[in-house]
Amino acid sequence: MVALPETEKPSDMPALVPFQSALASVINDSRLSLPMAEIYGDELRTFRGEDRQLAEVSGLAVHPAYQKSGLAILLRLIRMVLIYSIETALVGDLCITVNPHHEAFYRKAFGFESMGGLKQYGKVNGAPALALRLDLDRLRGFIADLRAGHPVESEVYTFLFKPEAFEPALARLDADLAQSFPRLEDVRYFFSRHEAGTTMSPAVRAYVEWYWKSAEAVDARTAQVGAADDFAGAFEPDLALQLA
Repeated sequence: MVALPETEKPSDMPALVPFQSALASVINDSRLSLPMAEIYGDELRTFRGEDRQLAEVSGLAVHPAYQKSGLAILLRLIRMVLIYSIETALVGDLCITVNPHHEAFYRKAFGFESMGGLKQYGKVNGAPALALRLDLDRLRGFIADLRAGHPVESEVYTFLFKPEAFEPALARLDADLAQSFPRLEDVRYFFSRHEAGTTMSPAVRAYVEWYWKSAEAVDARTAQVGAADDFAGAFEPDLALQLA
Protein backbone atom coordinates (compact mmCIF):
# COMPACT_ATOMS: atom_id res chain seq x y z
CA MET A 1 0.00 0.00 0.00
CA VAL A 2 1.25 3.48 -0.93
CA ALA A 3 -0.03 6.45 1.08
CA LEU A 4 0.45 10.18 1.27
CA PRO A 5 1.00 11.58 4.78
CA GLU A 6 -1.23 14.18 6.29
CA THR A 7 -0.67 17.87 5.70
CA GLU A 8 -3.27 18.97 8.22
CA LYS A 9 -5.38 16.44 10.10
CA PRO A 10 -9.15 17.09 10.09
CA SER A 11 -10.21 18.82 13.30
CA ASP A 12 -12.71 16.09 14.24
CA MET A 13 -10.11 13.28 14.08
CA PRO A 14 -8.53 12.13 17.39
CA ALA A 15 -4.90 13.11 17.72
CA LEU A 16 -3.71 9.53 18.20
CA VAL A 17 -5.44 8.16 15.08
CA PRO A 18 -2.95 7.60 12.22
CA PHE A 19 -4.10 9.57 9.20
CA GLN A 20 -3.26 9.56 5.50
CA SER A 21 -4.67 12.01 2.96
CA ALA A 22 -4.72 9.45 0.13
CA LEU A 23 -3.75 5.87 -0.54
CA ALA A 24 -3.60 3.14 -3.17
CA SER A 25 -2.53 -0.50 -3.28
CA VAL A 26 0.01 -1.95 -5.72
CA ILE A 27 -0.50 -5.71 -6.02
CA ASN A 28 2.38 -7.67 -7.53
CA ASP A 29 1.52 -10.56 -9.82
CA SER A 30 2.14 -13.99 -8.31
CA ARG A 31 0.78 -17.51 -8.16
CA LEU A 32 -2.25 -15.93 -6.51
CA SER A 33 -2.73 -13.83 -9.69
CA LEU A 34 -4.25 -10.33 -9.67
CA PRO A 35 -7.77 -9.19 -8.68
CA MET A 36 -8.56 -8.20 -12.27
CA ALA A 37 -7.94 -11.80 -13.39
CA GLU A 38 -11.57 -12.43 -12.43
CA ILE A 39 -12.57 -10.91 -15.77
CA TYR A 40 -9.27 -10.31 -17.61
CA GLY A 41 -7.49 -13.62 -17.05
CA ASP A 42 -6.83 -14.27 -20.76
CA GLU A 43 -5.39 -10.80 -21.28
CA LEU A 44 -3.05 -11.19 -18.30
CA ARG A 45 -1.83 -14.55 -19.57
CA THR A 46 -0.84 -12.90 -22.85
CA PHE A 47 1.49 -10.50 -21.08
CA ARG A 48 2.86 -13.16 -18.77
CA GLY A 49 3.71 -15.12 -21.90
CA GLU A 50 5.90 -12.19 -22.95
CA ASP A 51 7.75 -12.58 -19.62
CA ARG A 52 6.57 -9.20 -18.34
CA GLN A 53 6.41 -8.54 -14.60
CA LEU A 54 2.88 -7.30 -13.91
CA ALA A 55 1.24 -5.44 -11.05
CA GLU A 56 -2.23 -4.01 -10.52
CA VAL A 57 -2.99 -0.70 -8.86
CA SER A 58 -6.22 -0.78 -6.90
CA GLY A 59 -8.15 0.92 -4.12
CA LEU A 60 -7.12 4.47 -4.97
CA ALA A 61 -8.86 6.83 -2.56
CA VAL A 62 -8.59 10.41 -1.29
CA HIS A 63 -9.82 11.35 2.19
CA PRO A 64 -13.02 13.46 2.01
CA ALA A 65 -11.29 16.31 3.85
CA TYR A 66 -8.83 16.61 0.93
CA GLN A 67 -11.06 16.05 -2.07
CA LYS A 68 -11.20 19.77 -2.91
CA SER A 69 -7.48 19.42 -3.66
CA GLY A 70 -8.11 16.12 -5.41
CA LEU A 71 -6.01 16.55 -8.56
CA ALA A 72 -2.95 17.86 -6.75
CA ILE A 73 -3.11 15.01 -4.24
CA LEU A 74 -3.89 12.45 -6.96
CA LEU A 75 -0.80 13.44 -8.96
CA ARG A 76 1.45 13.10 -5.93
CA LEU A 77 -0.08 9.77 -5.01
CA ILE A 78 0.43 8.51 -8.56
CA ARG A 79 4.05 9.70 -8.35
CA MET A 80 4.59 7.47 -5.29
CA VAL A 81 2.77 4.54 -6.92
CA LEU A 82 4.95 4.82 -10.00
CA ILE A 83 8.20 5.25 -8.08
CA TYR A 84 7.40 2.18 -5.98
CA SER A 85 6.46 0.14 -9.05
CA ILE A 86 9.54 1.23 -11.03
CA GLU A 87 12.27 1.35 -8.40
CA THR A 88 11.20 -1.16 -5.75
CA ALA A 89 8.82 -3.73 -7.25
CA LEU A 90 10.60 -3.68 -10.65
CA VAL A 91 7.29 -3.89 -12.50
CA GLY A 92 7.22 -3.98 -16.29
CA ASP A 93 3.53 -3.22 -16.87
CA LEU A 94 1.22 -1.53 -14.37
CA CYS A 95 -2.40 -2.61 -14.89
CA ILE A 96 -5.63 -0.99 -13.79
CA THR A 97 -9.36 -1.41 -14.31
CA VAL A 98 -11.28 1.83 -14.71
CA ASN A 99 -14.81 3.00 -15.35
CA PRO A 100 -15.14 3.81 -19.08
CA HIS A 101 -15.88 7.44 -18.16
CA HIS A 102 -12.31 7.76 -16.79
CA GLU A 103 -10.51 6.05 -19.66
CA ALA A 104 -9.67 9.25 -21.55
CA PHE A 105 -8.06 10.79 -18.45
CA TYR A 106 -5.69 7.86 -17.89
CA ARG A 107 -4.82 7.65 -21.57
CA LYS A 108 -4.20 11.36 -22.15
CA ALA A 109 -2.53 12.25 -18.86
CA PHE A 110 -0.42 9.16 -18.23
CA GLY A 111 -0.21 7.22 -21.48
CA PHE A 112 -2.11 4.11 -20.43
CA GLU A 113 -2.97 1.76 -23.31
CA SER A 114 -5.87 -0.62 -23.81
CA MET A 115 -5.42 -4.11 -22.39
CA GLY A 116 -8.93 -5.53 -22.54
CA GLY A 117 -12.38 -4.57 -23.77
CA LEU A 118 -15.46 -3.49 -21.87
CA LYS A 119 -16.69 -6.05 -19.31
CA GLN A 120 -18.96 -6.16 -16.26
CA TYR A 121 -16.94 -6.34 -13.04
CA GLY A 122 -18.48 -8.29 -10.19
CA LYS A 123 -16.08 -6.82 -7.61
CA VAL A 124 -17.69 -3.41 -8.13
CA ASN A 125 -21.31 -4.55 -8.20
CA GLY A 126 -21.28 -5.41 -11.87
CA ALA A 127 -20.24 -1.94 -13.02
CA PRO A 128 -18.63 -1.62 -16.47
CA ALA A 129 -14.84 -1.78 -16.52
CA LEU A 130 -11.98 -1.39 -18.97
CA ALA A 131 -8.51 -2.85 -18.49
CA LEU A 132 -5.58 -0.52 -19.15
CA ARG A 133 -1.83 -0.96 -18.83
CA LEU A 134 1.15 1.36 -18.54
CA ASP A 135 4.58 0.40 -19.93
CA LEU A 136 6.95 1.34 -17.10
CA ASP A 137 10.07 0.81 -19.21
CA ARG A 138 9.02 3.93 -21.13
CA LEU A 139 8.82 5.83 -17.83
CA ARG A 140 12.25 4.56 -16.81
CA GLY A 141 13.51 6.27 -19.96
CA PHE A 142 11.82 9.52 -18.90
CA ILE A 143 13.46 9.33 -15.47
CA ALA A 144 16.90 8.74 -16.99
CA ASP A 145 16.47 11.64 -19.43
CA LEU A 146 15.34 14.06 -16.75
CA ARG A 147 18.22 13.06 -14.47
CA ALA A 148 20.57 13.81 -17.36
CA GLY A 149 18.98 17.22 -17.88
CA HIS A 150 17.16 16.31 -21.09
CA PRO A 151 13.52 17.27 -21.76
CA VAL A 152 10.83 14.60 -22.19
CA GLU A 153 7.68 14.67 -24.31
CA SER A 154 5.20 14.67 -21.42
CA GLU A 155 4.45 17.67 -19.20
CA VAL A 156 2.82 15.37 -16.63
CA TYR A 157 5.89 13.15 -16.31
CA THR A 158 8.18 16.17 -16.29
CA PHE A 159 6.25 17.33 -13.20
CA LEU A 160 6.21 13.87 -11.60
CA PHE A 161 9.81 12.87 -12.27
CA LYS A 162 11.85 16.09 -12.28
CA PRO A 163 14.89 15.32 -10.09
CA GLU A 164 14.03 17.88 -7.40
CA ALA A 165 10.74 16.03 -6.82
CA PHE A 166 11.71 12.47 -7.73
CA GLU A 167 14.79 12.07 -5.52
CA PRO A 168 13.16 13.22 -2.23
CA ALA A 169 10.09 11.08 -2.96
CA LEU A 170 12.28 8.02 -3.57
CA ALA A 171 14.20 8.63 -0.34
CA ARG A 172 10.94 9.01 1.60
CA LEU A 173 9.57 5.81 0.08
CA ASP A 174 12.71 3.82 0.95
CA ALA A 175 12.57 5.07 4.53
CA ASP A 176 8.87 4.20 4.87
CA LEU A 177 9.28 0.73 3.36
CA ALA A 178 12.05 -0.09 5.79
CA GLN A 179 9.53 0.30 8.62
CA SER A 180 6.25 -0.81 7.07
CA PHE A 181 6.56 -4.49 6.12
CA PRO A 182 3.88 -6.33 8.15
CA ARG A 183 4.80 -9.12 10.54
CA LEU A 184 3.39 -12.59 9.99
CA GLU A 185 1.29 -12.27 13.14
CA ASP A 186 -0.26 -9.08 11.74
CA VAL A 187 -1.07 -10.85 8.48
CA ARG A 188 -2.70 -13.73 10.36
CA TYR A 189 -4.76 -11.26 12.39
CA PHE A 190 -5.97 -9.48 9.26
CA PHE A 191 -6.92 -12.64 7.41
CA SER A 192 -8.66 -14.14 10.43
CA ARG A 193 -11.13 -11.24 10.35
CA HIS A 194 -11.58 -10.72 6.62
CA GLU A 195 -13.51 -12.73 4.07
CA ALA A 196 -10.33 -13.05 1.99
CA GLY A 197 -8.82 -15.11 4.80
CA THR A 198 -11.80 -17.08 6.01
CA THR A 199 -12.60 -18.37 2.51
CA MET A 200 -9.08 -19.01 1.16
CA SER A 201 -8.09 -22.54 0.21
CA PRO A 202 -5.42 -24.49 2.14
CA ALA A 203 -3.04 -24.02 -0.80
CA VAL A 204 -3.44 -20.26 -0.79
CA ARG A 205 -3.10 -20.07 3.00
CA ALA A 206 0.08 -22.15 2.81
CA TYR A 207 1.49 -19.88 0.13
CA VAL A 208 0.75 -16.70 2.06
CA GLU A 209 2.39 -18.02 5.22
CA TRP A 210 5.36 -19.40 3.28
CA TYR A 211 5.91 -16.05 1.59
CA TRP A 212 5.82 -14.00 4.78
CA LYS A 213 8.12 -16.36 6.65
CA SER A 214 10.58 -16.11 3.75
CA ALA A 215 10.25 -12.35 3.39
CA GLU A 216 10.88 -11.70 7.08
CA ALA A 217 14.32 -13.25 6.62
CA VAL A 218 15.36 -10.84 3.84
CA ASP A 219 15.16 -7.16 3.04
CA ALA A 220 11.44 -6.41 2.90
CA ARG A 221 12.01 -3.72 0.29
CA THR A 222 13.17 -6.31 -2.26
CA ALA A 223 10.90 -9.21 -1.28
CA GLN A 224 8.84 -10.19 -4.30
CA VAL A 225 5.81 -12.46 -4.14
CA GLY A 226 6.29 -13.34 -7.79
CA ALA A 227 9.82 -14.63 -7.18
CA ALA A 228 8.64 -17.76 -5.38
CA ASP A 229 9.14 -20.10 -8.34
CA ASP A 230 10.24 -22.91 -6.06
CA PHE A 231 7.09 -22.77 -3.96
CA ALA A 232 5.51 -25.81 -5.66
CA GLY A 233 8.05 -28.10 -4.05
CA ALA A 234 7.55 -26.68 -0.57
CA PHE A 235 4.14 -28.27 0.02
CA GLU A 236 2.10 -31.30 -0.98
CA PRO A 237 1.84 -31.54 -4.79
CA ASP A 238 -1.96 -31.50 -4.80
CA LEU A 239 -1.95 -28.17 -2.96
CA ALA A 240 0.74 -26.68 -5.18
CA LEU A 241 -1.20 -27.56 -8.30
CA GLN A 242 -4.04 -25.31 -7.17
CA LEU A 243 -1.68 -22.36 -7.52
CA ALA A 244 -0.36 -23.22 -10.98
